[in-house]
Amino acid sequence: MDIPNADYDSVWKQAIELYWPDFTELFLLEEWGGRPSPESLDQELAKCSRDSKLGQFRVDKLLRAPGVDGQPYLWHIEIQVARQRGFAERMFVCQYRLYEHFQLPVRSIAILGDRSPTWRPNRFDLSAGHTHMTFRFETIKLRDFSHCLEQLLVSDNVFAWLGGGTPVYLAHAPGTFNTRDCQRQTADGTACLRLGAKEIPGRI
Repeated sequence: MDIPNADYDSVWKQAIELYWPDFTELFLLEEWGGRPSPESLDQELAKCSRDSKLGQFRVDKLLRAPGVDGQPYLWHIEIQVARQRGFAERMFVCQYRLYEHFQLPVRSIAILGDRSPTWRPNRFDLSAGHTHMTFRFETIKLRDFSHCLEQLLVSDNVFAWLGGGTPVYLAHAPGTFNTRDCQRQTADGTACLRLGAKEIPGRI
């Protein structure tokens, strides 16, 4: 069953831009260090997001930033809060369309905030005769953070405390995430961003 993404992904988009080092530290286990801040390419997405057969592909967040090796590439980030048929294929189509347009390597990352413990798409395969292709992308399952709830509760990382769908929220109420909660948490997350995350314990 397909369930549409909730509207609160706009809060995530803002947070990713404002607190990029927090994002890479918590979800990718990478210290951003002295690398330049990422450049948002959201305005460029309309040029490469239309497909005559597969329709419009909504890319949640697209950034251009150097990797750990210093080489520039694109960071394609999808925030998905419900299971969706064909999600891995959509990630694949987005990846090759972004590469075709920008001619840069693409790092594809999916943040999964759904309730299912087993839905973990991370690859798309194509085969024709002896020709095979496998596209793998990075997947972060927010439910997996429930084992470190105590650490998250005292964390000063914005993404541990931002509204609906973030690790602390899902760890508190696994399996009870719904649209009404999402709307409430969206408001909380937006308020958090407006305050500059001052409400987060330990954040100065």
